[in-house]
Amino acid sequence: MGIVGAVLGLIVGLFVLAWTQGLFGGATDKVDEAQTIALIGEVRGNVKEGWYGQPTYGANADLVAQLRAMGKLPAGSDTGTGMESPYGTMTVTGNGRLFQIELQNLDSEACYNIGRRFARGAGDSSVVNLRAGTATAGAAVRATGQLPLATGTGSVQAACGDNQRNRFLAITFR
Repeated sequence: MGIVGAVLGLIVGLFVLAWTQGLFGGATDKVDEAQTIALIGEVRGNVKEGWYGQPTYGANADLVAQLRAMGKLPAGSDTGTGMESPYGTMTVTGNGRLFQIELQNLDSEACYNIGRRFARGAGDSSVVNLRAGTATAGAAVRATGQLPLATGTGSVQAACGDNQRNRFLAITFR
């Protein structure tokens, strides 16, 4: 029974290890989502504060460099050349009286979980548009608004897709 017991113990140990890794991965995902939602909120507040009283946020202007110059990039997000969330690249663009925060490199689940927080009807009246889709569609397509406008959580889920990677989520604020 010695060798059989050792093999069975090893198998059980591997199952326990795989199970705990799955639980840890899920917890890490939730922490990343919460940090990203908080980061979006902080950036949104900093943009509104930094441009308070200004007639416009610019014309397709990259606001990250200006936020950096004002000292308003959230701690830990500044890469020196851009801004990052726990998932990867994050951009902030101003256009007229609106500005957009875009997250890239999301998986479908993170796209949906973060997107539904900002979907219309989720209680944030400053959100005027929410778009999601594949990052491979290209910036030109995203800029023209040809990807889905998510007006509720069902639309967000459809736009984020199922079990896909390399998603983007663009939230437009007034």
